[in-house]
Amino acid sequence: MPRGMEETTATKRKFFRIANFPHVIGIIDGTHVPIAAPSQDEEVYVNRKKFHSLNVQVVCDADYVVLNFCTRFPGSTHDSYV
Repeated sequence: MPRGMEETTATKRKFFRIANFPHVIGIIDGTHVPIAAPSQDEEVYVNRKKFHSLNVQVVCDADYVVLNFCTRFPGSTHDSYV
């Protein structure tokens, strides 16, 4: 995350130049990262597309720097919960 008001303002400006969208300091998205079938609780790692995965959430800044990520949810976890 931006540290201090100057970095926050600079990040907001970059996002505005990119997408004409004001007051943004980070973008968020999720994806399913394929994994080998685990030996325990295998079924909870099967996602809606029927492959084993982790449901991963990532937050990036305007320079595509990863600010935060979460890898704790198995593939069967609904996106709205992550």
